[in-house]
Formats: sequence, C-alpha cells, structure tokens
Amino acid sequence: KAGVDGQIMIRGSPLFLGYEGETDSQSFQAGGWFGTGDLGHLDKDGFLFITGRSKEVINRAGETLSPFEIENAVRGHECIK
Repeated sequence: KAGVDGQIMIRGSPLFLGYEGETDSQSFQAGGWFGTGDLGHLDKDGFLFITGRSKEVINRAGETLSPFEIENAVRGHECIK
C-alpha cells in the first residue's frame, strides 16, 4: 500500500546466494525473497523511500556496526552538506 512503511524485501538474479554456513531457509523467505533489514515505503508513483532499519545494527563481514555512528561520520565529512 502506497505510503505505508514496511520491511523491504528483494529478489532476483543479481542477489547473492546466501550467508556462509546458513541454509537457504535461514536467509530467504518463500519465493526467494530476502529481507534487507531496511524499512521503507513506495509513493503513488512507485518510487521507494528508505525510512529506517528494522534493527539498529548492520552486520558487515562479521562485524556489528551502528548506523548512528556511520551517519555521524558521513555528516561530519567536509564534502557532505
């Protein structure tokens, strides 16, 4: 439904095959859908707006990162206005 936030799910050939050491059923839902961990909504024209994360952590290469720390670092960069 347009304008209503929900979990962003993706699928398709450019998507990775899954996480090492996990079965497909742990990474993907029925129909090959993968939950990105992001929240967002589509507008009436079908454009996607990312509005947040379902969990306030990002797992990258086995390391847990805080989105707040990343956002603060980006905002503090001289090229970002």
